[in-house]
Amino acid sequence: MNISDNILDIDVVILAGGLGTRLQPLIKNKPKCLVSINGTAFIDILLDSYISQGITRFIICVGYFKDQIINHLKGKENCEIIFSMEDHPIGTGGAIKKAKRYVNSKMFIIANGDSICNIDYLKFIKFHKHNNSDFSMVLSEHSNRDDAGNVKIDKDNKMISFNEKNGESENLISSGIYILQYSCLKYMPDKESFSLEYDFFPLLITLYPCLCYGFPVNKKVHDIGTPERLNKYLSINLGKKK
Repeated sequence: MNISDNILDIDVVILAGGLGTRLQPLIKNKPKCLVSINGTAFIDILLDSYISQGITRFIICVGYFKDQIINHLKGKENCEIIFSMEDHPIGTGGAIKKAKRYVNSKMFIIANGDSICNIDYLKFIKFHKHNNSDFSMVLSEHSNRDDAGNVKIDKDNKMISFNEKNGESENLISSGIYILQYSCLKYMPDKESFSLEYDFFPLLITLYPCLCYGFPVNKKVHDIGTPERLNKYLSINLGKKK
């Protein structure tokens, strides 16, 4: 593995292989990440948020309607895109395990393909490196959702617990953006299909000898995973320049 010293030479693995069951009645036979937001596919908005800050290498985990995503992105400029293809559902954890063969950087970003939080990625990477962290998670203020991962951190921002979608109301929730050291992949469950949020992240924080930190930001997470949230995000972006 040829590792660059440039802090922005970091791979981004985007999870875009989900079924999108809750959204299908609205988008009909289309993957969530290709939903049009004021004339621009959501996946382009997500990728451009990284590209505009100098991060340009992406590994996109695709499964459901993968051909549509591949065809849409094959002409994308100013970045390198690699597709990690799934033939059947293997969960978010299985997707990362399958995609790890394409990761070139010692640490890499993991991001959900159906949500966005407009953060300063350079600050997040520097935070991760400054703390010598093995696993870092962007944390947003609670938004009255009962299906987001709730996180507790101590005074030094070290994560104490992570409870995915348990209905509790902690002050901080996962934004769906993470940095993971490649070496931590050895702690992944020994099975093909599993969840990062239920089966892996809680163990990293509480069981394994890993340094795990939360990166609080004063930013909202915009999630398009349900019709209600998609319509809310559409209303926020209504009238913005294409």
